[in-house]
Amino acid sequence: NIPSSVHSAYVDQTHWQQHQITNTSATNTPSTNMFPTCNWSGGLAPGALGYVAQPECAFTSTFFPGGVNPPRLRHGGGTVYTAKYVLVSDSYASISAGHTATVDLTITKKTKTLATMGGAFDLNVILVGNTTVSASRTAKGQQNLNTLIASLSTIYGQSSPNLKIGTVTPVEWTCAAGGETYANVDLSQLSDMFASSGTMAPAATTGKALNLFLVSSIQNQSGSTSGYTILGFDGAIGGPLINGTAVSGVTVSTFDTLDTANASCPLGTATCATNVQDSNFREASTVVAHELGHYFSLNHPSESDGSTHDIIKDTNICTATQLVGSDNVLTVNSCLNTDTNVASSGNTCSSQCASYNASTGSFCPTAVECQFNDVMWWTTKNFFDGGGSDGNLISTNSGTIMNYNPVAQ
Repeated sequence: NIPSSVHSAYVDQTHWQQHQITNTSATNTPSTNMFPTCNWSGGLAPGALGYVAQPECAFTSTFFPGGVNPPRLRHGGGTVYTAKYVLVSDSYASISAGHTATVDLTITKKTKTLATMGGAFDLNVILVGNTTVSASRTAKGQQNLNTLIASLSTIYGQSSPNLKIGTVTPVEWTCAAGGETYANVDLSQLSDMFASSGTMAPAATTGKALNLFLVSSIQNQSGSTSGYTILGFDGAIGGPLINGTAVSGVTVSTFDTLDTANASCPLGTATCATNVQDSNFREASTVVAHELGHYFSLNHPSESDGSTHDIIKDTNICTATQLVGSDNVLTVNSCLNTDTNVASSGNTCSSQCASYNASTGSFCPTAVECQFNDVMWWTTKNFFDGGGSDGNLISTNSGTIMNYNPVAQ
């Protein structure tokens, strides 16, 4: 366990492990060590408000040296930062004396200091498989791709995090180049697909752009989640800023609707207004924002079982679950109507969103007390064709974490 005296973004072993990603395939054994930073003062003791500690994590705290502008992690004077181990085997019996492993260390220097919000990042959009590539070449497909990026820009362009999207580079990964193998990608193939970014993404974008793979579908042929529809998947929470690793990217399913979605949006416009976007398409936009949020180092404010939460000071938690199938999980209904946790504003979700009715399109998208309005809400949200939706809010401290990521320049 990390000592309580260390005011880092990892308050305990659970939160540390959430940011440690390994892959045990024969060809890729990466260890990802991105350190999400934070900047808030004060904090809550364990058990405050009935849930989780929110420690001080300010750049004026003992973890960051005072009198330095801009504040930064401690360095020099014998300061040591320890990364996690590299997994070289999944069988202890196969490891004996004399075995060694090669470790590649990449250090990325952030050239722009963001004391306030307002960075930008580039994006590689990798179109996977002939169906997606062909759809992207149609007028409707191009319009929908533009709309997807515009929607992402709107979500990230809020006062928090106020992140701009710079250069968007489309990359066609056709059947001839091997892309068809990953068009309907299984979870077991994701590491190989992400690793392909080393050759698919333009070399000049390494360290400057994030990789977004658009596939027909993401499948899971085995495991506890077999049969579930998977909208998006992120390589790592705090993803690497280099291409070619097994976690160098995020992927989102298009369900082969890239050239048919938003039929009510007339051709001839560069993008589609929100009120003519299909609800499923709007959801896809938030899935992209959510998965990229993970890559920027953000966790879910509360995990699905309602017992594990992030430690970001201004994100709200939900602990009330509801039986869905055979699992008790957080739902919009449970967090709205059952949960009694008081947000930092002093209000509950229900008190700020009494008129919520998804079936009629009555939402409260700016109610910060409702966790399902957060971009990083653990599951899908509710959208109404031609109308309202749950919100896509990003808290101030979450935005700070995103802006201090080295890719935000």
